[in-house]
Amino acid sequence: MEVCRLEGGFVVAGWDFATELDLDLSFKRSPFEVGLGWMVDLKSQNFIGKAALETKQKNGQSWAIRTIQVETNLDLVSGCELFTRINDEKVSIGTVSCSAWSWGLEKLIGNASISSKYKELAEAILVTNGVEYRVILGRGPHLDLVRRCQAPAEIEKVL
Repeated sequence: MEVCRLEGGFVVAGWDFATELDLDLSFKRSPFEVGLGWMVDLKSQNFIGKAALETKQKNGQSWAIRTIQVETNLDLVSGCELFTRINDEKVSIGTVSCSAWSWGLEKLIGNASISSKYKELAEAILVTNGVEYRVILGRGPHLDLVRRCQAPAEIEKVL
């Protein structure tokens, strides 16, 4: 099921960002940083956390969620670091939050938390077991099926 949600571009608390139960505060993200900003109405009535979200909006986001694709099937551990090269030096740009092999795409796909400073990059580097792999950074679903957003869904007639 993990691969299905990744192919569809869905984010899940606990995998792509921390929940209130997570002890790792470095994995906390605002709704704006994980693509859920459309669900937050800062102009509405007061709610818990509104002031913090307004401050985040004013000061800018620290992180951006990006999709990843790697041509090789790797067994990645959540939290694997992603890099880019600047002046021939590897610089950390973020971490892989989750990944799975997509049999349909024949690629390793996943989500990554990228520092906002590097969110416009199209590629990154992943190093595992001393080997560097090229990572394509993207946005949105890996599979963009027309029927994904149809409401109500069309029913196909079977003859």
